[in-house]
Amino acid sequence: MNQLFKKVILLILISLFLSCNVSSKDSQKINKNYNSKQKKDEILQDSIINGSELTKEEIAKIFTPNTIKKIDVKFEIYKVYIYQDVLGKHYLIFTENVKEGYIADENKVVNKIKAIDVLSNDNFKIISTINDHINEYEKSLWFWTRYLSLEDFDQDGYIDPIVIYGSESIYGSEKFDEGRIMILIYYKGKKIGIRHQNSEYDDGRHTQIDKAYYFLPKKIKQQVFNKIKLLEERGHALFNSETIRNFEKAIK
Repeated sequence: MNQLFKKVILLILISLFLSCNVSSKDSQKINKNYNSKQKKDEILQDSIINGSELTKEEIAKIFTPNTIKKIDVKFEIYKVYIYQDVLGKHYLIFTENVKEGYIADENKVVNKIKAIDVLSNDNFKIISTINDHINEYEKSLWFWTRYLSLEDFDQDGYIDPIVIYGSESIYGSEKFDEGRIMILIYYKGKKIGIRHQNSEYDDGRHTQIDKAYYFLPKKIKQQVFNKIKLLEERGHALFNSETIRNFEKAIK
């Protein structure tokens, strides 16, 4: 009887040990799956963050009066985009000085614009700015955020922003006929520009391209060319055939 009791106790202990071992393995498996899912979520979050536009509520929460003063925001905030690279989390802020209409109005009249790229993890340190204003032949100008690109084209860990803005002339039968267009590419700390003057007439159209543009990675030049073609398709720009051929040649 005593021996039988010992055997029962032994079987119970073995059963408990095996049960704990299985439970431990299941727990490790769950933790492993959770960590894997967490890593995937982090990767997914990074891909969503770059180029995401902040809501009005988020802008009001992040850009307090003190922050606005620190980064020298003098015009009304039009839009803010967020992106992340090896430097940290950036906010790209587009502001416009509206003279007629309101900030979200497509037919507003704007005489000055300013964009500010800041690092939020470095006490809102200003990385770069864009400033422009209308000239004596222009009625208004604006940021074309629909053409904005925030991508790391050469996979070096740094985002290579492409920003486009345009203007409306006091001349021309249509809104974009005689306006100018600025395409700005930021690459390895340098600002590279393409300045274009629209016109209804061939001899009135001219394009100035910074020499550094031709030394950019092929992927960036292809992206710029894609945007130029899109500008033309939507009636926002008209380039001379020779200029288009130069852009095509630069990609090859």
